[in-house]
Amino acid sequence: MIGRRALLRGAAEAAAAAALGSGLVARAFAASGQPPEWSNWSGSVRFTPAEKTAPTTLAEVRAAVRRAAAAGRSVRAIGSGHSFVPLCETNGLQLVTSRLRGIESIDVKK
Repeated sequence: MIGRRALLRGAAEAAAAAALGSGLVARAFAASGQPPEWSNWSGSVRFTPAEKTAPTTLAEVRAAVRRAAAAGRSVRAIGSGHSFVPLCETNGLQLVTSRLRGIESIDVKK
């Protein structure tokens, strides 16, 4: 039997995946010229970053961090947005990690 919390979390993840996959977030950003407001799951933390990206590869992460550094912006990585405190809040680059999957490589010498 699936619990209420697991059901709600699954529904939210499916909706977010559908929005990202359909380009809904990208179209909203393109129309306004600014990333959409971000909020944590409860709505107690809300802000609008200067830039937002959701990379799918390590190369995209590197490129985003380099762009932010060149623009003098800070970088804040976010996960599920489940925090009650403003750990994810930034006026720089918001790097969404939810589209990154798996370990690409391990350097055992480091």
